[in-house]
Amino acid sequence: MLDIRFIRENPELVRENIKKKFQDAKLPLVDEVLELDEKKRAAITEASELRAQRNTLSKQVGMLMGQAKKDPSKLEEAEAIKAKVKAQAERLAELEKLEVEYEEKLHQDMLQIPNIIDPSVPIGPDDSYNVEVQRFGEPKTPDFEIPYHTEIMERFDGVDMDAAGRVSGAGFYYLLGDIARLHEGVLAYARDFMIDKGFTFCIPPFMIHGNVVEGVMSQTDMDAMMYKIEGEDLYLIGTSEHSMVGRFIGEILPEESLPQTLTSYSPCFRKEKGSHGIEERGVYRIHQFEKQEMIVVCKPEDSMKWYEQMWKWSVELFRSMDIPVRQLECCSGDLADLKVKSCDIEAWSPRQQKYFEVCSCSNLGDAQARRLRIRVKGADGRMYLPHTLNNTVVAPPRSGPRMEKGHLPFEDSTVAPSFSSAPSKPDISRVRSDESPSNPIGKFWSAATEVSIRSPVPELPRSSGEPGSEKRPPVPVISQRPGHSFTVAPRRQAAVSVERVSADSSGATRVLVPSASSAAVMPRMVCDFDPMTAIEPRILEGTTFKSITFNASCL
Repeated sequence: MLDIRFIRENPELVRENIKKKFQDAKLPLVDEVLELDEKKRAAITEASELRAQRNTLSKQVGMLMGQAKKDPSKLEEAEAIKAKVKAQAERLAELEKLEVEYEEKLHQDMLQIPNIIDPSVPIGPDDSYNVEVQRFGEPKTPDFEIPYHTEIMERFDGVDMDAAGRVSGAGFYYLLGDIARLHEGVLAYARDFMIDKGFTFCIPPFMIHGNVVEGVMSQTDMDAMMYKIEGEDLYLIGTSEHSMVGRFIGEILPEESLPQTLTSYSPCFRKEKGSHGIEERGVYRIHQFEKQEMIVVCKPEDSMKWYEQMWKWSVELFRSMDIPVRQLECCSGDLADLKVKSCDIEAWSPRQQKYFEVCSCSNLGDAQARRLRIRVKGADGRMYLPHTLNNTVVAPPRSGPRMEKGHLPFEDSTVAPSFSSAPSKPDISRVRSDESPSNPIGKFWSAATEVSIRSPVPELPRSSGEPGSEKRPPVPVISQRPGHSFTVAPRRQAAVSVERVSADSSGATRVLVPSASSAAVMPRMVCDFDPMTAIEPRILEGTTFKSITFNASCL
Protein backbone atom coordinates (compact mmCIF):
# COMPACT_ATOMS: atom_id res chain seq x y z
CA MET A 1 0.00 0.00 0.00
CA LEU A 2 1.47 3.27 -1.13
CA ASP A 3 1.20 6.68 0.48
CA ILE A 4 -1.61 8.64 -1.25
CA ARG A 5 0.70 11.64 -1.45
CA PHE A 6 3.24 9.51 -3.34
CA ILE A 7 0.56 8.44 -5.85
CA ARG A 8 -0.67 12.01 -6.16
CA GLU A 9 2.86 13.33 -6.86
CA ASN A 10 4.16 10.36 -8.91
CA PRO A 11 1.28 8.90 -10.94
CA GLU A 12 3.46 7.97 -13.92
CA LEU A 13 5.97 6.14 -11.73
CA VAL A 14 3.11 4.16 -10.17
CA ARG A 15 1.73 3.28 -13.61
CA GLU A 16 5.16 2.19 -14.81
CA ASN A 17 5.59 -0.01 -11.74
CA ILE A 18 2.24 -1.70 -12.46
CA LYS A 19 3.40 -2.38 -16.02
CA LYS A 20 6.67 -3.86 -14.74
CA LYS A 21 4.60 -6.29 -12.69
CA PHE A 22 2.51 -7.18 -15.75
CA GLN A 23 -0.71 -6.14 -14.04
CA ASP A 24 -2.04 -3.84 -16.76
CA ALA A 25 -5.60 -4.52 -15.64
CA LYS A 26 -4.81 -2.41 -12.57
CA LEU A 27 -3.75 0.67 -14.55
CA PRO A 28 -7.23 2.28 -14.37
CA LEU A 29 -6.91 2.13 -10.57
CA VAL A 30 -4.39 4.96 -10.64
CA ASP A 31 -6.82 7.39 -12.31
CA GLU A 32 -9.64 6.13 -10.10
CA VAL A 33 -7.56 6.69 -6.97
CA LEU A 34 -6.61 10.19 -8.08
CA GLU A 35 -10.26 11.02 -8.84
CA LEU A 36 -11.50 9.61 -5.54
CA ASP A 37 -8.76 11.44 -3.68
CA GLU A 38 -9.77 14.72 -5.32
CA LYS A 39 -13.45 14.14 -4.54
CA LYS A 40 -12.70 13.20 -0.97
CA ARG A 41 -10.54 16.27 -0.40
CA ALA A 42 -13.19 18.49 -2.02
CA ALA A 43 -15.88 16.98 0.22
CA ILE A 44 -13.69 17.51 3.29
CA THR A 45 -13.04 21.12 2.30
CA GLU A 46 -16.72 21.89 1.64
CA ALA A 47 -17.76 20.18 4.87
CA SER A 48 -15.22 22.18 6.84
CA GLU A 49 -16.54 25.42 5.30
CA LEU A 50 -20.14 24.44 6.13
CA ARG A 51 -19.22 23.70 9.72
CA ALA A 52 -17.57 27.09 10.00
CA GLN A 53 -20.61 28.82 8.45
CA ARG A 54 -22.94 26.86 10.75
CA ASN A 55 -21.15 28.20 13.78
CA THR A 56 -21.34 31.76 12.46
CA LEU A 57 -25.01 31.47 11.46
CA SER A 58 -25.95 29.87 14.78
CA LYS A 59 -24.51 32.86 16.57
CA GLN A 60 -26.49 35.21 14.29
CA VAL A 61 -29.72 33.32 15.00
CA GLY A 62 -29.14 33.66 18.72
CA MET A 63 -28.46 37.36 18.38
CA LEU A 64 -31.55 37.99 16.17
CA MET A 65 -33.80 36.04 18.50
CA GLY A 66 -32.71 38.30 21.32
CA GLN A 67 -33.36 41.40 19.22
CA ALA A 68 -36.78 40.07 18.16
CA LYS A 69 -38.11 40.75 21.66
CA LYS A 70 -37.85 44.46 20.93
CA ASP A 71 -38.09 44.33 17.14
CA PRO A 72 -40.47 41.62 15.81
CA SER A 73 -39.07 42.08 12.27
CA LYS A 74 -35.88 40.41 13.42
CA LEU A 75 -37.80 37.18 14.02
CA GLU A 76 -38.45 36.73 10.31
CA GLU A 77 -34.77 37.27 9.57
CA ALA A 78 -33.83 34.74 12.24
CA GLU A 79 -36.20 32.15 10.77
CA ALA A 80 -34.63 32.63 7.31
CA ILE A 81 -31.17 31.99 8.76
CA LYS A 82 -32.51 28.92 10.60
CA ALA A 83 -33.77 27.53 7.28
CA LYS A 84 -30.34 28.14 5.77
CA VAL A 85 -28.65 26.36 8.71
CA LYS A 86 -30.99 23.39 8.26
CA ALA A 87 -30.21 23.17 4.55
CA GLN A 88 -26.50 23.34 5.29
CA ALA A 89 -26.89 20.63 7.94
CA GLU A 90 -28.51 18.35 5.37
CA ARG A 91 -25.69 19.07 2.91
CA LEU A 92 -23.11 18.49 5.66
CA ALA A 93 -24.63 15.08 6.46
CA GLU A 94 -24.53 14.24 2.77
CA LEU A 95 -20.89 15.28 2.52
CA GLU A 96 -19.93 13.31 5.63
CA LYS A 97 -21.56 10.23 4.09
CA LEU A 98 -19.68 10.86 0.84
CA GLU A 99 -16.41 11.22 2.74
CA VAL A 100 -16.88 7.75 4.21
CA GLU A 101 -17.82 6.28 0.82
CA TYR A 102 -14.87 7.93 -0.93
CA GLU A 103 -12.50 6.82 1.84
CA GLU A 104 -13.67 3.20 1.76
CA LYS A 105 -13.48 2.98 -2.03
CA LEU A 106 -10.13 4.79 -2.06
CA HIS A 107 -8.75 2.41 0.58
CA GLN A 108 -9.86 -0.68 -1.35
CA ASP A 109 -8.33 0.62 -4.58
CA MET A 110 -5.07 1.53 -2.90
CA LEU A 111 -4.83 -1.95 -1.38
CA GLN A 112 -4.75 -3.33 -4.93
CA ILE A 113 -1.96 -1.08 -6.20
CA PRO A 114 1.35 -2.95 -5.82
CA ASN A 115 4.29 -1.67 -3.84
CA ILE A 116 7.14 -0.04 -5.76
CA ILE A 117 9.69 -2.74 -6.54
CA ASP A 118 13.41 -2.28 -6.01
CA PRO A 119 15.35 -1.23 -9.15
CA SER A 120 17.45 -4.42 -8.86
CA VAL A 121 14.44 -6.73 -9.35
CA PRO A 122 14.57 -8.57 -12.72
CA ILE A 123 11.60 -7.88 -14.98
CA GLY A 124 9.43 -10.79 -16.05
CA PRO A 125 5.79 -11.91 -16.06
CA ASP A 126 6.06 -15.09 -13.98
CA ASP A 127 8.41 -17.37 -12.05
CA SER A 128 9.91 -18.78 -15.24
CA TYR A 129 11.76 -15.45 -15.45
CA ASN A 130 13.30 -15.74 -12.02
CA VAL A 131 17.07 -15.45 -12.14
CA GLU A 132 19.57 -17.81 -10.56
CA VAL A 133 22.15 -15.71 -8.73
CA GLN A 134 24.53 -18.25 -7.24
CA ARG A 135 24.88 -21.84 -6.04
CA PHE A 136 26.19 -23.20 -2.78
CA GLY A 137 27.40 -26.78 -2.66
CA GLU A 138 27.76 -29.17 -5.55
CA PRO A 139 24.52 -30.88 -6.66
CA LYS A 140 25.06 -34.60 -7.14
CA THR A 141 23.01 -37.41 -8.61
CA PRO A 142 23.72 -41.07 -7.85
CA ASP A 143 23.91 -43.69 -10.60
CA PHE A 144 20.77 -45.49 -9.45
CA GLU A 145 17.08 -44.67 -9.26
CA ILE A 146 16.13 -42.73 -6.14
CA PRO A 147 12.77 -43.57 -4.57
CA TYR A 148 10.09 -40.94 -4.11
CA HIS A 149 10.41 -39.18 -0.75
CA THR A 150 7.26 -40.77 0.65
CA GLU A 151 8.64 -44.21 -0.27
CA ILE A 152 11.73 -43.46 1.80
CA MET A 153 9.53 -42.32 4.68
CA GLU A 154 7.38 -45.43 4.35
CA ARG A 155 10.47 -47.63 4.66
CA PHE A 156 10.74 -46.27 8.19
CA ASP A 157 6.99 -46.62 8.80
CA GLY A 158 7.20 -42.84 9.12
CA VAL A 159 4.24 -41.52 7.11
CA ASP A 160 0.62 -42.49 6.56
CA MET A 161 -0.98 -40.53 3.73
CA ASP A 162 -3.86 -42.93 3.21
CA ALA A 163 -5.20 -42.61 6.75
CA ALA A 164 -4.82 -38.83 6.57
CA GLY A 165 -6.80 -38.84 3.33
CA ARG A 166 -9.62 -40.74 4.99
CA VAL A 167 -9.59 -38.43 8.00
CA SER A 168 -8.95 -35.02 6.39
CA GLY A 169 -8.73 -35.41 2.61
CA ALA A 170 -5.87 -34.65 0.22
CA GLY A 171 -3.03 -32.46 1.42
CA PHE A 172 -2.67 -33.92 4.93
CA TYR A 173 -0.43 -36.56 6.52
CA TYR A 174 0.45 -38.50 9.62
CA LEU A 175 4.13 -38.47 10.56
CA LEU A 176 5.20 -41.39 12.73
CA GLY A 177 8.13 -42.70 14.72
CA ASP A 178 11.64 -41.64 13.75
CA ILE A 179 10.41 -39.54 10.81
CA ALA A 180 8.22 -37.52 13.19
CA ARG A 181 11.16 -37.19 15.57
CA LEU A 182 13.44 -36.11 12.73
CA HIS A 183 10.79 -33.53 11.77
CA GLU A 184 10.84 -32.11 15.30
CA GLY A 185 14.63 -32.32 15.46
CA VAL A 186 14.97 -30.18 12.34
CA LEU A 187 12.61 -27.57 13.79
CA ALA A 188 14.56 -27.53 17.06
CA TYR A 189 17.85 -27.18 15.21
CA ALA A 190 16.45 -24.27 13.14
CA ARG A 191 15.06 -22.60 16.26
CA ASP A 192 18.40 -22.75 18.09
CA PHE A 193 20.23 -21.71 14.92
CA MET A 194 18.29 -18.43 14.93
CA ILE A 195 18.59 -17.97 18.69
CA ASP A 196 22.36 -18.23 18.21
CA LYS A 197 22.05 -15.36 15.71
CA GLY A 198 20.53 -13.18 18.42
CA PHE A 199 16.84 -13.64 17.58
CA THR A 200 14.14 -13.94 20.24
CA PHE A 201 12.10 -17.14 20.06
CA CYS A 202 8.33 -16.73 20.02
CA ILE A 203 5.25 -18.93 19.67
CA PRO A 204 2.47 -16.66 18.32
CA PRO A 205 -1.32 -17.03 18.05
CA PHE A 206 -2.33 -19.39 15.26
CA MET A 207 -5.50 -17.44 14.42
CA ILE A 208 -5.80 -13.73 13.59
CA HIS A 209 -8.52 -11.14 12.95
CA GLY A 210 -9.49 -10.04 9.45
CA ASN A 211 -7.96 -6.58 9.83
CA VAL A 212 -4.58 -8.18 10.56
CA VAL A 213 -4.93 -10.40 7.47
CA GLU A 214 -5.64 -7.31 5.39
CA GLY A 215 -2.63 -5.62 6.94
CA VAL A 216 -0.08 -8.29 6.11
CA MET A 217 -1.07 -9.53 2.65
CA SER A 218 -2.94 -8.66 -0.53
CA GLN A 219 -6.53 -9.71 -1.23
CA THR A 220 -5.32 -12.02 -4.00
CA ASP A 221 -2.93 -13.80 -1.65
CA MET A 222 -5.58 -13.99 1.06
CA ASP A 223 -8.13 -15.64 -1.26
CA ALA A 224 -5.54 -18.19 -2.43
CA MET A 225 -4.20 -19.05 1.02
CA MET A 226 -6.30 -18.29 4.06
CA TYR A 227 -8.86 -20.46 5.83
CA LYS A 228 -11.63 -18.49 7.58
CA ILE A 229 -13.32 -19.73 10.75
CA GLU A 230 -17.04 -19.83 9.96
CA GLY A 231 -19.07 -17.35 11.99
CA GLU A 232 -15.97 -15.76 13.55
CA ASP A 233 -13.71 -12.86 12.67
CA LEU A 234 -10.76 -15.26 12.71
CA TYR A 235 -8.46 -16.78 10.11
CA LEU A 236 -5.97 -19.64 10.45
CA ILE A 237 -2.49 -18.29 9.78
CA GLY A 238 -0.66 -19.34 6.60
CA THR A 239 2.66 -18.45 8.23
CA SER A 240 3.68 -17.07 11.61
CA GLU A 241 4.79 -13.86 9.86
CA HIS A 242 1.10 -12.88 9.83
CA SER A 243 0.61 -12.89 13.58
CA MET A 244 4.20 -11.83 14.36
CA VAL A 245 3.98 -8.60 12.34
CA GLY A 246 0.37 -8.19 13.47
CA ARG A 247 1.66 -8.10 17.04
CA PHE A 248 2.61 -4.44 16.48
CA ILE A 249 -0.73 -3.29 14.98
CA GLY A 250 -1.51 0.30 15.98
CA GLU A 251 1.66 0.54 18.06
CA ILE A 252 4.19 3.38 18.31
CA LEU A 253 7.60 1.80 18.78
CA PRO A 254 10.47 3.73 20.36
CA GLU A 255 13.34 3.98 17.90
CA GLU A 256 15.75 2.48 20.43
CA SER A 257 13.71 -0.77 20.37
CA LEU A 258 14.70 -1.39 16.73
CA PRO A 259 15.54 -3.71 15.21
CA GLN A 260 12.99 -6.22 16.42
CA THR A 261 14.50 -9.62 15.53
CA LEU A 262 12.16 -12.52 16.15
CA THR A 263 12.09 -16.21 15.23
CA SER A 264 8.75 -17.94 15.55
CA TYR A 265 7.36 -21.45 15.36
CA SER A 266 3.85 -22.24 14.18
CA PRO A 267 1.74 -24.69 12.24
CA CYS A 268 0.72 -23.20 8.90
CA PHE A 269 -2.60 -23.72 7.11
CA ARG A 270 -2.96 -23.01 3.38
CA LYS A 271 -5.55 -23.62 0.70
CA GLU A 272 -2.73 -23.80 -1.89
CA LYS A 273 -4.92 -22.53 -4.72
CA GLY A 274 -3.35 -21.39 -7.96
CA SER A 275 -0.38 -22.52 -10.03
CA HIS A 276 1.25 -24.63 -7.31
CA GLY A 277 -1.77 -26.52 -6.02
CA ILE A 278 -1.77 -29.53 -3.75
CA GLU A 279 0.70 -32.34 -4.25
CA GLU A 280 -1.54 -35.41 -4.18
CA ARG A 281 1.19 -37.96 -3.54
CA GLY A 282 3.80 -36.29 -1.42
CA VAL A 283 4.29 -33.88 1.46
CA TYR A 284 5.86 -30.94 -0.35
CA ARG A 285 2.79 -28.76 -1.01
CA ILE A 286 0.10 -29.52 1.51
CA HIS A 287 -2.67 -27.84 3.49
CA GLN A 288 -0.93 -28.10 6.85
CA PHE A 289 2.73 -28.01 7.84
CA GLU A 290 5.00 -26.57 10.52
CA LYS A 291 7.55 -23.84 10.05
CA GLN A 292 10.24 -21.86 11.81
CA GLU A 293 10.26 -18.24 10.61
CA MET A 294 12.47 -15.18 11.03
CA ILE A 295 10.97 -11.66 11.17
CA VAL A 296 12.70 -8.30 11.36
CA VAL A 297 11.18 -4.85 12.00
CA CYS A 298 13.82 -2.18 11.40
CA LYS A 299 14.64 1.35 10.31
CA PRO A 300 14.03 1.98 6.59
CA GLU A 301 17.71 2.63 5.92
CA ASP A 302 18.66 -0.76 7.38
CA SER A 303 16.17 -3.01 5.60
CA MET A 304 18.33 -3.97 2.60
CA LYS A 305 21.22 -4.91 4.89
CA TRP A 306 18.89 -7.18 6.83
CA TYR A 307 17.54 -8.65 3.61
CA GLU A 308 21.02 -9.68 2.48
CA GLN A 309 21.84 -11.16 5.87
CA MET A 310 18.59 -13.09 6.20
CA TRP A 311 18.81 -15.06 2.96
CA LYS A 312 22.46 -15.84 3.70
CA TRP A 313 21.40 -17.39 7.01
CA SER A 314 19.08 -19.70 5.04
CA VAL A 315 22.02 -20.82 2.93
CA GLU A 316 24.16 -21.31 6.02
CA LEU A 317 21.50 -23.44 7.70
CA PHE A 318 21.01 -25.81 4.77
CA ARG A 319 24.71 -26.07 4.02
CA SER A 320 25.25 -27.02 7.68
CA MET A 321 23.11 -30.05 6.83
CA ASP A 322 25.19 -30.70 3.69
CA ILE A 323 22.31 -29.86 1.33
CA PRO A 324 23.24 -28.05 -1.94
CA VAL A 325 21.18 -24.90 -2.48
CA ARG A 326 20.93 -21.94 -4.81
CA GLN A 327 19.65 -18.39 -4.55
CA LEU A 328 16.95 -17.46 -7.03
CA GLU A 329 16.06 -13.79 -7.51
CA CYS A 330 12.29 -13.40 -7.92
CA CYS A 331 11.24 -11.38 -10.98
CA SER A 332 8.71 -8.55 -10.93
CA GLY A 333 5.75 -10.68 -11.99
CA ASP A 334 6.47 -13.27 -9.30
CA LEU A 335 6.52 -10.73 -6.46
CA ALA A 336 3.46 -10.47 -4.25
CA ASP A 337 1.99 -6.97 -4.29
CA LEU A 338 3.41 -5.92 -0.92
CA LYS A 339 6.98 -7.01 -1.67
CA VAL A 340 9.79 -4.67 -2.64
CA LYS A 341 12.30 -7.45 -3.26
CA SER A 342 12.33 -11.20 -2.73
CA CYS A 343 14.46 -14.25 -3.36
CA ASP A 344 13.96 -17.98 -2.93
CA ILE A 345 16.49 -20.41 -1.54
CA GLU A 346 16.04 -23.70 -3.36
CA ALA A 347 17.45 -27.08 -2.37
CA TRP A 348 18.70 -29.71 -4.79
CA SER A 349 16.59 -32.81 -5.42
CA PRO A 350 18.81 -35.60 -6.80
CA ARG A 351 15.75 -37.64 -7.73
CA GLN A 352 14.22 -34.98 -9.98
CA GLN A 353 17.58 -33.39 -10.72
CA LYS A 354 16.37 -29.87 -10.10
CA TYR A 355 15.99 -27.36 -7.29
CA PHE A 356 12.88 -26.83 -5.14
CA GLU A 357 11.98 -23.87 -2.97
CA VAL A 358 12.67 -24.33 0.75
CA CYS A 359 12.94 -20.68 1.88
CA SER A 360 11.53 -17.37 0.71
CA CYS A 361 13.13 -14.13 1.90
CA SER A 362 11.20 -10.88 1.41
CA ASN A 363 11.61 -7.17 2.06
CA LEU A 364 8.16 -5.55 2.22
CA GLY A 365 9.34 -1.99 2.79
CA ASP A 366 6.78 0.03 4.76
CA ALA A 367 3.72 -1.66 3.18
CA GLN A 368 2.72 -3.77 6.18
CA ALA A 369 3.54 -1.00 8.63
CA ARG A 370 1.32 1.43 6.69
CA ARG A 371 -1.59 -1.01 6.53
CA LEU A 372 -1.28 -1.94 10.22
CA ARG A 373 -0.54 1.63 11.38
CA ILE A 374 2.79 0.66 12.95
CA ARG A 375 4.90 3.74 13.63
CA VAL A 376 8.27 4.54 15.12
CA LYS A 377 9.01 7.62 17.22
CA GLY A 378 12.50 8.87 16.48
CA ALA A 379 14.88 10.50 18.92
CA ASP A 380 13.82 13.90 17.50
CA GLY A 381 10.15 13.09 18.10
CA ARG A 382 9.45 12.57 14.39
CA MET A 383 7.10 9.70 13.50
CA TYR A 384 7.94 7.37 10.61
CA LEU A 385 7.03 3.92 9.30
CA PRO A 386 9.42 1.01 9.91
CA HIS A 387 10.24 -1.66 7.33
CA THR A 388 9.32 -5.31 7.80
CA LEU A 389 11.11 -8.40 6.48
CA ASN A 390 10.49 -12.11 6.75
CA ASN A 391 12.20 -15.33 5.74
CA THR A 392 11.66 -19.04 6.19
CA VAL A 393 14.17 -20.69 8.48
CA VAL A 394 12.96 -24.20 7.75
CA ALA A 395 9.58 -25.70 6.88
CA PRO A 396 9.47 -29.46 7.35
CA PRO A 397 8.09 -31.50 5.73
CA ARG A 398 8.51 -29.15 2.75
CA SER A 399 12.27 -29.29 3.26
CA GLY A 400 12.10 -32.91 4.45
CA PRO A 401 12.14 -34.43 0.95
CA ARG A 402 15.31 -32.49 0.18
CA MET A 403 16.94 -33.85 3.34
CA GLU A 404 15.82 -37.42 2.81
CA LYS A 405 16.80 -37.56 -0.85
CA GLY A 406 19.76 -35.24 -0.56
CA HIS A 407 21.38 -37.47 2.01
CA LEU A 408 21.56 -40.50 -0.25
CA PRO A 409 24.64 -42.46 -1.35
CA PHE A 410 27.09 -40.86 -3.71
CA GLU A 411 30.12 -42.95 -4.55
CA ASP A 412 28.73 -45.72 -2.30
CA SER A 413 28.14 -43.46 0.68
CA THR A 414 25.02 -42.57 2.62
CA VAL A 415 24.69 -39.23 4.39
CA ALA A 416 22.01 -38.29 6.88
CA PRO A 417 21.79 -35.76 9.70
CA SER A 418 21.77 -36.84 13.31
CA PHE A 419 20.79 -34.13 15.78
CA SER A 420 22.59 -34.30 19.08
CA SER A 421 21.71 -32.66 22.38
CA ALA A 422 23.49 -29.51 21.14
CA PRO A 423 21.66 -28.74 17.86
CA SER A 424 23.91 -25.79 17.11
CA LYS A 425 26.58 -28.38 16.24
CA PRO A 426 24.84 -31.15 14.29
CA ASP A 427 26.74 -34.42 13.98
CA ILE A 428 26.73 -35.56 10.36
CA SER A 429 27.47 -39.28 10.20
CA ARG A 430 28.43 -40.81 6.87
CA VAL A 431 28.02 -44.54 6.53
CA ARG A 432 29.17 -46.45 3.47
CA SER A 433 27.51 -49.68 2.49
CA ASP A 434 27.56 -51.97 -0.52
CA GLU A 435 24.39 -53.07 -2.23
CA SER A 436 23.36 -55.99 -4.33
CA PRO A 437 22.02 -55.12 -7.82
CA SER A 438 18.63 -56.43 -6.77
CA ASN A 439 18.58 -54.45 -3.55
CA PRO A 440 18.92 -50.71 -4.24
CA ILE A 441 17.28 -49.93 -0.92
CA GLY A 442 20.47 -51.00 0.79
CA LYS A 443 22.30 -48.22 -0.95
CA PHE A 444 20.32 -45.35 0.53
CA TRP A 445 19.90 -46.83 3.99
CA SER A 446 20.95 -44.21 6.49
CA ALA A 447 22.39 -45.40 9.77
CA ALA A 448 22.05 -41.97 11.33
CA THR A 449 18.44 -41.07 10.72
CA GLU A 450 17.76 -41.35 14.43
CA VAL A 451 16.78 -38.11 16.11
CA SER A 452 17.20 -39.39 19.64
CA ILE A 453 20.84 -39.98 20.43
CA ARG A 454 19.78 -42.83 22.66
CA SER A 455 17.97 -44.87 20.01
CA PRO A 456 19.65 -47.45 17.79
CA VAL A 457 18.70 -47.52 14.12
CA PRO A 458 15.69 -49.75 13.49
CA GLU A 459 15.80 -52.72 11.16
CA LEU A 460 14.45 -52.14 7.68
CA PRO A 461 11.03 -53.71 7.20
CA ARG A 462 11.25 -57.01 5.35
CA SER A 463 8.65 -58.53 3.08
CA SER A 464 8.82 -61.87 1.31
CA GLY A 465 7.92 -60.23 -1.98
CA GLU A 466 10.66 -57.59 -1.84
CA PRO A 467 13.53 -58.27 -4.26
CA GLY A 468 16.80 -59.01 -2.47
CA SER A 469 15.30 -58.93 1.00
CA GLU A 470 17.06 -62.16 1.88
CA LYS A 471 20.44 -60.63 0.92
CA ARG A 472 20.10 -57.33 2.73
CA PRO A 473 23.50 -56.08 4.01
CA PRO A 474 23.84 -55.83 7.79
CA VAL A 475 22.70 -52.55 9.30
CA PRO A 476 25.30 -50.77 11.43
CA VAL A 477 24.24 -49.73 14.91
CA ILE A 478 24.96 -46.13 15.85
CA SER A 479 24.32 -45.11 19.41
CA GLN A 480 25.44 -42.35 21.70
CA ARG A 481 25.04 -41.84 25.40
CA PRO A 482 25.34 -38.21 26.49
CA GLY A 483 28.60 -37.62 28.34
CA HIS A 484 29.97 -41.04 27.48
CA SER A 485 31.03 -42.26 24.04
CA PHE A 486 30.10 -42.40 20.41
CA THR A 487 30.21 -45.93 19.04
CA VAL A 488 29.96 -47.26 15.50
CA ALA A 489 29.81 -51.02 15.18
CA PRO A 490 28.44 -53.60 12.74
CA ARG A 491 25.90 -56.17 13.79
CA ARG A 492 28.44 -58.84 12.87
CA GLN A 493 31.77 -58.04 14.49
CA ALA A 494 34.81 -58.02 12.22
CA ALA A 495 38.23 -56.45 12.49
CA VAL A 496 38.61 -53.19 10.58
CA SER A 497 41.43 -50.73 10.26
CA VAL A 498 41.66 -46.98 9.83
CA GLU A 499 42.60 -46.20 6.24
CA ARG A 500 42.89 -42.43 6.37
CA VAL A 501 42.52 -39.63 8.88
CA SER A 502 42.05 -36.05 7.70
CA ALA A 503 40.45 -32.77 8.69
CA ASP A 504 37.92 -31.03 6.50
CA SER A 505 37.56 -27.26 6.03
CA SER A 506 35.52 -26.93 9.23
CA GLY A 507 38.23 -28.62 11.27
CA ALA A 508 36.21 -31.78 11.89
CA THR A 509 38.21 -35.00 12.01
CA ARG A 510 37.16 -37.48 9.34
CA VAL A 511 37.98 -41.18 9.73
CA LEU A 512 37.57 -43.56 6.80
CA VAL A 513 37.22 -47.18 7.87
CA PRO A 514 37.23 -49.68 4.96
CA SER A 515 36.02 -53.23 5.16
CA ALA A 516 38.67 -55.64 6.47
CA SER A 517 36.98 -58.58 4.84
CA SER A 518 33.91 -58.77 2.64
CA ALA A 519 31.51 -55.84 2.49
CA ALA A 520 28.69 -58.22 3.30
CA VAL A 521 30.22 -58.69 6.74
CA MET A 522 31.37 -55.17 7.53
CA PRO A 523 30.23 -52.11 5.53
CA ARG A 524 32.80 -49.38 5.05
CA MET A 525 32.19 -46.34 7.20
CA VAL A 526 33.08 -42.67 7.30
CA CYS A 527 32.30 -40.69 10.44
CA ASP A 528 32.69 -36.97 11.15
CA PHE A 529 33.58 -35.95 14.68
CA ASP A 530 33.31 -32.63 16.40
CA PRO A 531 36.67 -30.78 16.30
CA MET A 532 36.47 -30.33 20.08
CA THR A 533 36.61 -34.10 20.56
CA ALA A 534 39.94 -35.17 22.06
CA ILE A 535 41.29 -37.41 19.28
CA GLU A 536 44.88 -37.57 18.09
CA PRO A 537 44.67 -38.53 14.37
CA ARG A 538 48.13 -40.10 14.26
CA ILE A 539 47.14 -42.57 16.98
CA LEU A 540 44.34 -43.91 14.78
CA GLU A 541 46.22 -44.61 11.58
CA GLY A 542 46.90 -48.30 11.08
CA THR A 543 45.00 -49.24 14.22
CA THR A 544 42.69 -52.27 14.14
CA PHE A 545 39.29 -52.19 15.83
CA LYS A 546 36.38 -54.55 16.34
CA SER A 547 34.29 -51.49 17.00
CA ILE A 548 35.11 -47.80 16.78
CA THR A 549 34.62 -45.76 19.93
CA PHE A 550 35.54 -42.10 20.42
CA ASN A 551 34.92 -39.83 23.35
CA ALA A 552 32.11 -37.53 22.22
CA SER A 553 31.03 -35.99 25.49
CA CYS A 554 31.29 -32.52 23.96
CA LEU A 555 28.68 -33.24 21.30
